[in-house]
Amino acid sequence: MKTTWSTLTLQEREAHFNPRIAVPSADTYLENAANAAAAARDRLASDSHLDVRYGAGPKQTVDVLRGASNNQAAPLVLFVHGGYWRALDKDDHTHLALPFVEAGAVFLNLNYDLCPDVTVSTIASEIRAGLIWAAQHADGYGGDPNRIFLYGHSAGAHLAGMMMTETFPPDAVRPEQIQGVFAISGIYEPEIARTLPVNEEIGLDAAEAARNNVLQRTPHYAWPTLVAAGEAEPAGWVEQSRAFEALLRDHDIPVEFVTAEDCNHFSFLEILSDSNHPLVTKMLQRLDV
Repeated sequence: MKTTWSTLTLQEREAHFNPRIAVPSADTYLENAANAAAAARDRLASDSHLDVRYGAGPKQTVDVLRGASNNQAAPLVLFVHGGYWRALDKDDHTHLALPFVEAGAVFLNLNYDLCPDVTVSTIASEIRAGLIWAAQHADGYGGDPNRIFLYGHSAGAHLAGMMMTETFPPDAVRPEQIQGVFAISGIYEPEIARTLPVNEEIGLDAAEAARNNVLQRTPHYAWPTLVAAGEAEPAGWVEQSRAFEALLRDHDIPVEFVTAEDCNHFSFLEILSDSNHPLVTKMLQRLDV
């Protein structure tokens, strides 16, 4: 049944749009993810370039993760982590690189500054800078600048969606360099967060929320997109992904929707590191590696 978030009570909105309430074991998932990420970082460090700076912001660094067997001109996957724009770090997500690195891709694990130290608009501008950096520096790390895939989870999926509505100077990023987008368990209307207690940590006002509402912006690029939500996620959260899918279809952008069986918002942090999971298999197939 469709859920119109603006008609819900605060308690109902919290249940649908606060993942840490929707998933009582969220802290365990996050702790497990941090441990898996640390192990992956150690495993990949010798062949990778860690904490490379792509901008002047305190957190504007990126890990260029690759394996000893990576070939030159490998597809490049640019990952943007979640955390409701105000939490988590690239170092909590390094393990998500493993399926891609093992398949021969180069994985860019992007960090960015967090609210309330900066605004969501500033974060979007940092992701834009990261994408430009990737397009201009990919070949220096064995990546193919003409085969870039943009990948985000949660707020990271929102930020990936924002990039589809940006404009890039042709000498910075040519649209055809981006070969696809993976938008996993995203939230695309920041206005929802503005109505929740979590906004005390984010600091959205009405104008800032409106500026960053992906569902009210026009996509400029027809980048083929895979949108995914978890079968065990609340209906309101899943509808955000369905609304993003509908936006892309309305603009004739190739889009595929995937429901991850038995998956909640935080168990994505486990399955996305598993090369054999059907969702990850779909992503790897798009890379053609």
